[in-house]
Amino acid sequence: MGTIKTKFIVVSVIILILEIILLSLIWISISRKIKVLGNKVEIPLARESFTLNPTDNLQYFYEPKAYQKKGFGEDAPWLTEKPEYNINSEGIRGLEYSQEKLPETFRIMTLGDSFTFGLFVNTPSNYPSQLEQLLNQNCHDNRQFEVINLGVPGYDIRYAAESFVRKKTYNPDLILWLLQANDFYTPNELFRPKRNSYFNQIEQNKSDNLTSFQIWREAKDKALEELNNIFGQEKFIQYETDSLYEFNKYYSGNLLVFTFPGTPNEYKSIMKKFVSSRAGIFYFDEVRNIYNLGLKFPDGHPTTEGYKIIAEDLFNYLTTNKIIPCN
Repeated sequence: MGTIKTKFIVVSVIILILEIILLSLIWISISRKIKVLGNKVEIPLARESFTLNPTDNLQYFYEPKAYQKKGFGEDAPWLTEKPEYNINSEGIRGLEYSQEKLPETFRIMTLGDSFTFGLFVNTPSNYPSQLEQLLNQNCHDNRQFEVINLGVPGYDIRYAAESFVRKKTYNPDLILWLLQANDFYTPNELFRPKRNSYFNQIEQNKSDNLTSFQIWREAKDKALEELNNIFGQEKFIQYETDSLYEFNKYYSGNLLVFTFPGTPNEYKSIMKKFVSSRAGIFYFDEVRNIYNLGLKFPDGHPTTEGYKIIAEDLFNYLTTNKIIPCN
């Protein structure tokens, strides 16, 4: 009897050890695909998913290719299923919208980067799509609400403003602009060519165990370090802040600037000062903390439930403060 019990214990221990080894191998496999710095994970996007549309002042401006459905980080190792990306004929994520706005339509545009675009979630799950659904389901005054999503992964403030300039014929009644700290210190006109150059250098000389995710992150860090050494972060912040104020030249309608509660006060102060620059600009930083609620992917982007929180809180703020018509 004792021998049988001993054998059972030994087998149980062996099984436990094998399970630990298997879990370790799975984690190593994932870790080799991504490079983690604190709680930040960098996911490269496919260059062929975007098209360059430069201007005299913005030589590296880019937009998603029309009808593109992949190349937006859908191979991230933590995803259990690949999200659906629907880019319309104008390079906008979402449905086709007529440029002519019907009389009973209240049109909203959203500006921002991958957090607005909705990286890693299906198109109906990002916050602009969920907000549009909330408005049309809960506002009963014979209006149709449209929320046109101009968010693009990697955009800084200057590029987000340019995206509106190119689409301003859609004539929005309200713009929602999600801003975060990194929007103020990563100027694309300087950063993108430097990062791409480092990426190509590292890729050519990479060791066998260095993945594209690690190359992407290393290239980004090297580019930012070099640019900070040359110019200083203060100049980047001033450049992006100036771009924010310059936006008033292109749009004078209602605008809501919002951010997350954890955004450093340095950047919140810039936003608040901008809000006071003219009438019709509003500020909101009381979105429920999706990070404390665990509604985020490993790289910090919101999950579908995280975007639901953002959409609900925006809906409540906009309707309570009567920024939009909703009965």
